[in-house]
Amino acid sequence: MRSRLVATLLVALGPFVIAACGDDTTTLRVMAASSLSGAFADMETAFERENPNVDVVVITASSSTLAGQIVDGADVDVFASADDTQFARAADAVNFDPPRVLASNSLVIIVPRGNPRMVEGLDDLARDDVLVATATDDVPIRKYTDRLLEAVGVTANFVTFEANVSGIVTKVSTGSADAGIVYASDLIGAEVDAITIPADDNLTVTYPIAANADSSRADLARRWVEFTSSEEGLAILGARGFAAP
Repeated sequence: MRSRLVATLLVALGPFVIAACGDDTTTLRVMAASSLSGAFADMETAFERENPNVDVVVITASSSTLAGQIVDGADVDVFASADDTQFARAADAVNFDPPRVLASNSLVIIVPRGNPRMVEGLDDLARDDVLVATATDDVPIRKYTDRLLEAVGVTANFVTFEANVSGIVTKVSTGSADAGIVYASDLIGAEVDAITIPADDNLTVTYPIAANADSSRADLARRWVEFTSSEEGLAILGARGFAAP
């Protein structure tokens, strides 16, 4: 009776069982700095369209968080970091290919719509009445911010310390902070106003990216890395506010 029931179920579910057994989809795990979230979401769609048997899973967080996860043994095929320090930290634990520069970026001051505190430049970030959002010490945007402010001799009135650059944008856009320093690419779609930092004071931020050479999906991972620097990949990065490598 039991064997007859199993046979009946197999007949009824036959097409589904065959589909499941014949599923040759490969999952590609891409870890990327949070500032790359929008660009990599667009690339995921484009890459999967060209590679229908590939499921790209993009994991975004601060580069320091991702590097820590990689050091702790997280499964990763590609890592794109917002700075060399966190990439090197991850590369101490995983055999990545030599990194290439994915894109470049710069820094910008953001304020709530209408700029209620009348912030005009970096000097205003030291005012007692200007509450400045930044990130925790280990996050790349904080390191770039500290380097920038130290170079111009400004001690900012930091009052909130976020886990990543997206948190800074959220605090400023909601009016919980009066200003913050983020990447220029973070302006895309953000409900904030921007104040340009003079080129002589600004920094150039670069993003290293590489495939995990020891991954069972290394060839596919390298195809993703190649795609990011293709004409289509560069167009996506440009549309998301990034500059050429």
